[in-house]
Amino acid sequence: MPLRISYKFKDDPQSYACIVTYPQYINFRNLSVIEKCEITNKNEILQQNIQDEIEEALYMACKNELTPIKKLSCPEKYV
Repeated sequence: MPLRISYKFKDDPQSYACIVTYPQYINFRNLSVIEKCEITNKNEILQQNIQDEIEEALYMACKNELTPIKKLSCPEKYV
């Protein structure tokens, strides 16, 4: 799902905007030249929260803690 983001470079008063994927957004906001980066659409913010929750659940699953991933999953017959 494409995300609309707004961002500012350090030492630049101008704000900018563009469309990116969620992984691109994560990489973009972690750039050292970026002062501020945020998703500008409420629906995408919800998407971000879901993605963060899934990412954390996957991380925990790698450590053999399956409770979080099971809470986010449903039985295969319902998919």
